[in-house]
Amino acid sequence: MSLVGRGYSGGQQSRWFLIDDKTVDKALSLPFIALALVSLVQSFMVANPMIRAQLLFSVPLNLLAAYSLWIRRPALEPTYMSEVMVPAVSLVMPFLVLNQGLVFGIPYSIPGLFPIALIGIALAFASLLFLKRSFAVLPTVRGVVKGGPYGIIRHPLYLGEALYVFGAMMIGFSAVSLLLFAITMVLMLARIDMEERKMSTQADYRDYSLRVKYRLLPYIY
Repeated sequence: MSLVGRGYSGGQQSRWFLIDDKTVDKALSLPFIALALVSLVQSFMVANPMIRAQLLFSVPLNLLAAYSLWIRRPALEPTYMSEVMVPAVSLVMPFLVLNQGLVFGIPYSIPGLFPIALIGIALAFASLLFLKRSFAVLPTVRGVVKGGPYGIIRHPLYLGEALYVFGAMMIGFSAVSLLLFAITMVLMLARIDMEERKMSTQADYRDYSLRVKYRLLPYIY
């Protein structure tokens, strides 16, 4: 089964796009299942209790993401191949941030900021619960979610991810981790722009954006 197709938009040049199919959804769930299993195994191998807590808390989060992909509703708009690279790289960046210490070492540690990571995981988990069948890794439209944390900011899942990565990074803080975190945030902001352009094709989302004005941080952005 081919996972790409070709479409036309208003007489413009054709563009390749991903076919929305349950096969794709199940394939996208596999990395989250793998991350959950790896985190569970690693939690028994590390001595640092904060790292163990971070790993264990991430297990249900990744399993919930995988489950959401299995049950999600069909897309209302296609995802074009040109929109795949940024989300794909963004998806692996937190893993690089959290594991760079294994390669480059850990010159500094600020464990007092680690609770931020647990707050981030809790926010991300709550956001996924409200997203339910609208969860997406790649930019598309699967309905507008307005409840829970989505009634405060438009992208609480990304805020939870940012807090999680930032807080966990404080265990193994270094110039390398700071650089990787900065790249992660740049990609996240680009991903938000891509998703909002796609979602803005829906009248419901345009109305929602007028009511919930901030994307990531209340009263700031």
